Amino acid sequence: MRGRTPIVLADDLTGACEVAAVVHRRGLAAEVCLDAGQPAGDTDVLVVDTDTRLLNGEKAARRVAECLSALRQLDGSGPLLFKKIDSVLRGPVAAELGAAAECLGFARALVVPANPVLGRSIEGGRYRINGIPLHKTDFARDPHHPARTDEVAALLGDGGLRPVVSLRRGEALPVRGIAAGDAASAEDLAAWASCLDDSTLAAGSAAFFTAVLQRNRDFVDPVESHGAPRAPGAPTLLVSGTTAASAQHLLAAAFGPGHPHDRLAKGDIAQWAESLRAKLAADGVAAAFPARVDSPDPADATAVAAALAEVAYHVSSGHDNIHLIVEGGATAVTVARRLGWTRLCVICEWSPGVVSLSPREAPHATFTLKPGSYPWPPAVHDLLTNTQPEPAQT
Repeated sequence: MRGRTPIVLADDLTGACEVAAVVHRRGLAAEVCLDAGQPAGDTDVLVVDTDTRLLNGEKAARRVAECLSALRQLDGSGPLLFKKIDSVLRGPVAAELGAAAECLGFARALVVPANPVLGRSIEGGRYRINGIPLHKTDFARDPHHPARTDEVAALLGDGGLRPVVSLRRGEALPVRGIAAGDAASAEDLAAWASCLDDSTLAAGSAAFFTAVLQRNRDFVDPVESHGAPRAPGAPTLLVSGTTAASAQHLLAAAFGPGHPHDRLAKGDIAQWAESLRAKLAADGVAAAFPARVDSPDPADATAVAAALAEVAYHVSSGHDNIHLIVEGGATAVTVARRLGWTRLCVICEWSPGVVSLSPREAPHATFTLKPGSYPWPPAVHDLLTNTQPEPAQT
């Protein structure tokens, strides 16, 4: 499929890679871009990370509008196919949808955040994860967007597209505004995808994006021919900055305890990087993560991501063919930007949301990303547990 390249907007890098992998799964080329001002290049779908999840509503809306304006000025850029959001509605979702709809002339947006395969469902306008109300899960402790309710309309936040309504399957879309659809199954997702028309902006989870593609005439004939993913056989560094308790428990069990992490000085990072390089030389695998990233202060989470990106930069500088595995969206984009990687082509998908990419700026490197709240695929877990990590110095 070539011609005018369809665009997907995502609010963070791991989400962008997740939807790019959905395209790849259907036998098409997908590229993730961190700069909307760059041309699409030779790809079937371009996924642009606006990096807006941690912005306030006004700044996020402005960046989305600027991004869409830049894309419309590029030769070969096609229509906005989908607006990817966080599946648990973190970030200024309504503000971004309002800005996108206004820029592109949509009267309304249909947003379906649920991902039933991961146990994330919405019924009666209430969000559940494996049957537990969202605000009673680990997401209540998110440092940037703690979930304080399970009511979807409230989680969407403020935005310019009004009204915001929650709908059960089968209810009619409003003429204008944002409609949030209940969904607890693949059949629910397909039913909402069938409601889309030229006046409706499609938005939501990667699961809903899959349902939208299945009804799009340009994507009706998937080619499932990529085969099983394989490790690249290169020195492998895991960088994890996630706040998810389940991921922290897994890391501690697999790699041993780390130390409480505060802010790292440059000297500490250089020493830490040198130790990690020694681990890679000896074992081929190393891991860098703080043992504690559960502070409620967003500035602490930002500092952790910056420190991890800096150590990844120092370690990677000695390995052209390094395999970087990064856990957590904020950490992933910070690492990518520190390394100067802004164009990422999908290589393979280990499991939904866990994706390996090839940076155009470093074609011999492999960049594997995993959202912090998603489970580890067994194959990646096995790859990582062959060694012990070097904990952060404090």
